[in-house]
Amino acid sequence: RAWHGHKYEDKYILVNEGSAIAAVVKIDNWNEPSRSLKIQKFLLTDKKPKLLFIPGGYAHGYKTLLPDTRLIIFSTSSLKQSLRDDYRYESNYWNPWKIKER
Repeated sequence: RAWHGHKYEDKYILVNEGSAIAAVVKIDNWNEPSRSLKIQKFLLTDKKPKLLFIPGGYAHGYKTLLPDTRLIIFSTSSLKQSLRDDYRYESNYWNPWKIKER
């Protein structure tokens, strides 16, 4: 699932079952962001639980790596506030989902 961003709303992501890759980009232009923005990736897993903080000003997405992976996403805004600060981009606008083989 990608890409979803907010200018002001902060998000927190926790994987409570399975594992996922979360990716974030700092948006430079909300109407037409650069496709060459730096992508930061984070591995989230229930084996070593971490809470990922995504501040306002970023777009994010995630890809689950195991069947039945479950994520909990927390927000600092109400649903009404969030809808006024909602930006969405095509799922392949940035493509960090390539997995490197070892």
